[in-house]
Amino acid sequence: MGPNQPGGTSAPPRDLRVAAFVLVPPTRSVAALPIISPRAGTDYVVLQLTLESNESPAYQALLRDPAANRIIWRSRPLSAYPSGGAPSVSVALPTDLLKAQRYSLELIGVAAGSRETAVASYTFRVVLE
Repeated sequence: MGPNQPGGTSAPPRDLRVAAFVLVPPTRSVAALPIISPRAGTDYVVLQLTLESNESPAYQALLRDPAANRIIWRSRPLSAYPSGGAPSVSVALPTDLLKAQRYSLELIGVAAGSRETAVASYTFRVVLE
C-alpha cells in the first residue's frame, strides 16, 4: 500500500544530522589531542583526514577502541580528493558507535593485489554533549 491508498501511512523522511571535523596528520611534536564533540541527536560524524601525500589508489579506515584494543568499525574503500592543496579522505562514522573516550582511526592504503600499507593513525577524543 502506498501513502495515498486507504490504510497506508508513510512518515516523511527525517533529515540526517551530521557533524564534520578535520583531522591533520600526526606530527612528532607534542600536541593536544583533537576533541570531537557531536551534539546530542547527531547521526553521523564526518572526519576529513588530511594526508601528507596521495600514493595509494584506495584507502580503508579502521576505528580502533584503545580501551578494548580492538577494531570496532571498518570503512568501505575510500578515494582521496584534493582539499585546500592537500589530499584528503572523508570518513562518515555512525555516532552511536562513539562513547566519551579516546579513539584511534587508522588509515590503510590498499594497492593492487589487496596489498595493504599503513598510511597514518589519527588519534582523537570524543566528548559527548
